[in-house]
Amino acid sequence: MSVARLSRFSEAQTIARVFLTGIISLLVGCTHAGQRNRNPLVTQLQVVERNQASVRSGATSSERRKEAEMELDRAIARAVSMLRERITPMGSSALTNGGLRLGPYLLHMPAHSRADAVEDIGFCQYDHLYPADPAQESGFMREFARIGKGAAMVGELGLASNWAPRRDQFYGQRLYLPVTALLEFQDAPLQSPRPVQLRLIDPMLETNPNISPSDESISANYTAAARLGLEREAFIKLRWLGLLWPGIHMDNSGLYLLQPYDPDKIPVVMIHGLYSSPATWLEMASAIMADAELSRRFQLWYFVYPTGLPIPDSACRLRTALKQAIERLDATHSRPTTSEMVLVGHSMGGLLARLQAINSGDCFWTNHFSKPADELLVSEKTRLELKSSFFFDRQSFVSRLIFIATPHAGSDLADLWLSRLFVRLIHLPATTIQSVTELLTLNVDALRPDLLRYQRLGCTSVESLSPGNPLYRALAECPVPVPCHSIIANREGSKHALVSDGVVPYSSAHLAQAESEKVVAAGHPCTDSPAVVEEVKRILRLHIREFDRRHPRIAGTAGQLIESPQ
Repeated sequence: MSVARLSRFSEAQTIARVFLTGIISLLVGCTHAGQRNRNPLVTQLQVVERNQASVRSGATSSERRKEAEMELDRAIARAVSMLRERITPMGSSALTNGGLRLGPYLLHMPAHSRADAVEDIGFCQYDHLYPADPAQESGFMREFARIGKGAAMVGELGLASNWAPRRDQFYGQRLYLPVTALLEFQDAPLQSPRPVQLRLIDPMLETNPNISPSDESISANYTAAARLGLEREAFIKLRWLGLLWPGIHMDNSGLYLLQPYDPDKIPVVMIHGLYSSPATWLEMASAIMADAELSRRFQLWYFVYPTGLPIPDSACRLRTALKQAIERLDATHSRPTTSEMVLVGHSMGGLLARLQAINSGDCFWTNHFSKPADELLVSEKTRLELKSSFFFDRQSFVSRLIFIATPHAGSDLADLWLSRLFVRLIHLPATTIQSVTELLTLNVDALRPDLLRYQRLGCTSVESLSPGNPLYRALAECPVPVPCHSIIANREGSKHALVSDGVVPYSSAHLAQAESEKVVAAGHPCTDSPAVVEEVKRILRLHIREFDRRHPRIAGTAGQLIESPQ
């Protein structure tokens, strides 16, 4: 073969290799492009875009349009939840600075500002964003879910949030907030990449900088946020474990917040009863959060405690938790909101609330003991614990009490033989057992006779609820100096047939000095009753009116409390 022909053959081989390489590169590139286009997040954004176009066309019937809007909201929720699970810190930075490229889309999120919070909450500060379809709620809960524009979601703030340094102030490691997400595809179909705006809105704000005047009512699911916060496994377990093994779970007692602390809102402390947990307040919490006026003026705190402990001990723990919270959140005691706290207690929780609003003097001590504390033959540790439970001052920051099915004179069920048998199953803390032992072995002559009829000297919650317990004599001698309200459950359903709620008789739930008394047709576990919820809301509105008379607000201060000049 001549050199010329060999050269032409070599050139042909080179051209063929280049051609084949180009074909292979093209095929590989197409494969990669196909893989990129099959990105689940991009696919979900395409679903949202199609649904949005369908809603905007308005070519269907009103019923079909409503279905299309609900389907759009669900698609938005899936897309936003998927984005939060997949986004990196770098992607989050791009999201709020110029935009995040996702296939044919350029996703941008303007700075999200919560006007009623201390700090902004960025997209990646939410550990998770959960879809919370309002249409899935049923019954009484349906009233606390609103179907409107956008996707109702729940944002979880945990380890990734800048609220983390303050979490040790309160019981609980995570906060759950109602959030509404909107995805808006800009009217630029030929522009590449297609601009898409993501907005996160706080549905609890009456006025929100992220909501334009043209926005219609936005979707929200307050029940879903409350449910995630209150129906936690740890709380459910605490119902039984805190009753039977209170010593193991004493470290779990304390205040728990469902939302970040807001200094411009009045705390409402919810206190559950025997064999219960904060989950009992789910319906009431949802109702207050869903009410525009109440959610703007109040914040909900929950007291968690092991319910097997005696009532004076649990009340002492609540007293300590409230004092510590005030010292941390308002050390100068300058905020009117923290000085106008409302306590709401169900059943035994109402007794804990009542013990925060009275001065003990020596009344509680003399009804339990016939000798002064300093004359008892006990260790100093036991003496201090007894004094802290039986000698206490009124908490000045507590300004109103709401009692729900509260046994102000005890319950006869606590004296049944089955209850006395149950007392044996309660494993008291070692310190309480030591106190009981010291009192029985060296100080029997110092005990009031009616204490000796109890197996544990009345040192369990069940024995504390016995009508013969000296606690109730002491309570009767100490009037409540703040406004209080009674909500009494009655299974007969009529005030003309006042019998009992099945646990607490009317005679025990009735409090003569209460400013108002509402009898509702319900059994003892009545915190989910619509009538009870409405009465609590009525009382809270009354508290707002009286608060505003004592602390006038200056108009035009963006909702912040400022004392008017005298």
